[in-house]
Amino acid sequence: MGKRFRLGVKNVKVLYNVNETKWSEPKLYDLVESMNNDTLIYKFWIESSRVVNGTRFKVRIEDFYGNTSCKSYIYIINRRLIPVPTLSNLKP
Repeated sequence: MGKRFRLGVKNVKVLYNVNETKWSEPKLYDLVESMNNDTLIYKFWIESSRVVNGTRFKVRIEDFYGNTSCKSYIYIINRRLIPVPTLSNLKP
């Protein structure tokens, strides 16, 4: 019998930073939905008093092949999470 390969997401990690010095991780994550287009929707729970205007977030995903992707966001009141461009995803 041939080798079995596991496809999909192996690990999701969310970090947030309020004061520019210490990154924290939410204590609870929930997988909300797995969609047909290979999109996973997670909720992560953080005390509302810890999230202020300008709070930064990083989401790091790893698949079973060891590939990783990291996206950065900033929380803006009344606009929610806004993606932050990085040098790797800016177009010339």
